[in-house]
Amino acid sequence: MNDSQREELARRLLEQAPASWPEELRALRMDLRAMPEGLRSKLAAMHGQQESRASFKTKVIRWPVAAAVSFSGAIAAALVVYFGVFRVDVPPMRIVFSDGDTRKEGQPVKTGTLGEHERITVGDASSLVLGSADKKTEIGLRVRANSELTLPVLQADLVEARLVRGIVLSQLSRKDSPARALLISTHNAQTRVTGTVFSVDVSRSSDTSLSTFEGTVSIRRRWSDLEDLPENLLQRSEILSQSRDVFLKASASVPAGSQAVVSGMDFERRLGAIPHLRKILSDPRISALRGRLKVSDSEVETAKKIIESNFPGPREREENLRLVETAFGQPPEVTVVPAEDLSAMRQSLEQPSEAERKVRYEALLKQNPAPDRETFRRTATQALGKAPQEILLKNGETLFGSVFGLEGKYQVYTAQGIRVVDQDQVEEIRFE
Repeated sequence: MNDSQREELARRLLEQAPASWPEELRALRMDLRAMPEGLRSKLAAMHGQQESRASFKTKVIRWPVAAAVSFSGAIAAALVVYFGVFRVDVPPMRIVFSDGDTRKEGQPVKTGTLGEHERITVGDASSLVLGSADKKTEIGLRVRANSELTLPVLQADLVEARLVRGIVLSQLSRKDSPARALLISTHNAQTRVTGTVFSVDVSRSSDTSLSTFEGTVSIRRRWSDLEDLPENLLQRSEILSQSRDVFLKASASVPAGSQAVVSGMDFERRLGAIPHLRKILSDPRISALRGRLKVSDSEVETAKKIIESNFPGPREREENLRLVETAFGQPPEVTVVPAEDLSAMRQSLEQPSEAERKVRYEALLKQNPAPDRETFRRTATQALGKAPQEILLKNGETLFGSVFGLEGKYQVYTAQGIRVVDQDQVEEIRFE
């Protein structure tokens, strides 16, 4: 079916009783059964909003997710996922703060919102803070210098950030229920969370490191050559769908105080154990489909035939699955990180730049121009990322504020303003 035929099918399914559904529905039913965990989760989350659109009354069936959905609701949601017939209002990701050389699609940017698949780069000595909030969840992404990412998915129930390089500190807060999930994907790993604080780092050696500061985050290996292929190709090819399922199932839970690393070198070694499938996926007629938003049915069918011709019988398919399971069927290893190391890492990642710090400080004083000591302690700690301390100067003067080093001097953010003092003027900093 082409896009127009799919849209027509969508309208007919939502307007007609199940008994009158056309024969074309059989293929869609097969797609639903084969749907991977991520899309099945979308169906469950979107069911409540789509149910009101459909007047069907059918028996309730259970999908392998935490919620039970009616088949009609699943069909309606599936049409949203696959064909884009309906769109749910989605809070956009917006730029909360940026400084230095921050670019969207190659153009300098300071404010505004981000759409799906737009590329963001953060240059040297630069920083970027992204945020999105709805009634139930709040997402914050602090992108450090020398990073690059895209946002391939911005949905009501799921936000995915694709980190090409660099470091991102991620926070997802649940206000009511885990209505939105956050994925941070790299070329060789994927993390998933519904409420916590963690960081993902892609190093120059292609290692992906996950550090969990609060809650629990899941991590698995991710093969971009396979998983970035069009969804309809992955669904139609038994070889590809079975191979992807191995990656999806081999996930590890990384609780607070722990870290997991997907080594780039180790990942390449594992790929060496499945050379036949790797070679097939490098075929230009298949690799050209990777990451594309629109792919024709003929291109998908050609790719499927190439794959099937290389695995003509059950024995070849079973052997491929065995090799993939041997290479990638085990989850990444999880290690405990010393508390002091993790605390120092988090403080470093959360530390705002000087420009962002001043913006936050000005907003703090604007909201409360004359805060008392305890109010300033609380608000300054939250806004500046560092609790105020007492600074005793050699001339007998005492300052109370958050202290930051600045080229041999101290910047002290007090309730009365920003003071800059030479380090040799300081008698003592009384840390509490």
